[in-house]
Amino acid sequence: MNKSHETRYLLYFLAIATLLAAGCRSSAPSAEVPTLIPTAVPPEMTPPTAVPPTPGPAPLTPVPTPEHAPPPTATPPGEEITDMDYIAGKSAYQEGNYQEVTRLMELALTRDPNLAPAHWYRGMAYHHLGDYAAALREMEVAVQIDPEYALAYADRGLQHRMLGNANRAYADWQEALRLDPTLAKVHTYLGLLYAENGDQSRAMEAYRTAVAIDPGRSDAWQELATGYQETGQFQECADSAGRAIQYGVEKKGVHYTRGLCLVALGE
Repeated sequence: MNKSHETRYLLYFLAIATLLAAGCRSSAPSAEVPTLIPTAVPPEMTPPTAVPPTPGPAPLTPVPTPEHAPPPTATPPGEEITDMDYIAGKSAYQEGNYQEVTRLMELALTRDPNLAPAHWYRGMAYHHLGDYAAALREMEVAVQIDPEYALAYADRGLQHRMLGNANRAYADWQEALRLDPTLAKVHTYLGLLYAENGDQSRAMEAYRTAVAIDPGRSDAWQELATGYQETGQFQECADSAGRAIQYGVEKKGVHYTRGLCLVALGE
């Protein structure tokens, strides 16, 4: 066999080998690509849909309960009475010019007849002038204007007492203390009333309450001194008489009482 035939056969076999290799590649199974199937998103991961906020209730404004609510007054709490005649009348009262007090408060009440404190000042001026009936009328008007006016009840009771009506005085003083238990002078008034009725134990208790509230209540100290002397409590007597003198009692009787108690103590 010559070389040309060998070359042809070699090319022939190479072509057949090439075709067989290509067929093997086309018949081999191809690698399967996995198909991704979407899964449901877990509910807790689902982004929430924005919901517009619901407006909440308006904030509550605290309302004072009746037991904490301030008592009603003719003049609102914290509001000063600016009437010039009223102010001048107060100054005249402090100076003891009671006739001038009645005149000035009359002018103030002409402009505003509902000034309960003006009626009280005018009533107390009448009291110091010895006109207890006129004083009582002013206190009556004051409590009609302001039914919670403890001081007006206290001094209405005083006018009843001066006019000889102890029962009405007692009722007014009880009402005054219901409205304001810190009125020391009312405790003193009640002590005097108890003493007049022979109840010395309650009288002494009332005086002690008065000086506990207001240590400068000289009339209550004086009554305590007398009570302690009568029961033989001489040290307490001397101490109470001394406090009465300290706070302004000028009566000779309290000095005499203190002297007796000091003698009893050997001093």
